[in-house]
Amino acid sequence: MVAEAVSVTVGLLGLVAGALTLAYEWWGMPRLRKRVLVTFRDPQAPALDGILWQRRGRWLVLREVSAIASASAVPARLDGEVTIDRDAILFLQMSYEPPRR
Repeated sequence: MVAEAVSVTVGLLGLVAGALTLAYEWWGMPRLRKRVLVTFRDPQAPALDGILWQRRGRWLVLREVSAIASASAVPARLDGEVTIDRDAILFLQMSYEPPRR
């Protein structure tokens, strides 16, 4: 009888934790899946234009990324995902209009 009660309690706690995690993902991260422009602290690093896909602790993951070396340069398309350390970011502009290619 006690084992069943413990089992049900653990199951309910797992269900509540899952619901809270889902709620946090849904309402707590409205900026995900938005186009961003990332400018780095290092002035030699190119800016990145892409879609903010995930946040993994101190790391940001971008998809469909283009590197922009200067305002007059043609953006260079990067393959796959790009992972960025938040400490390297100087400025993150959200939901801007990307340059036409």
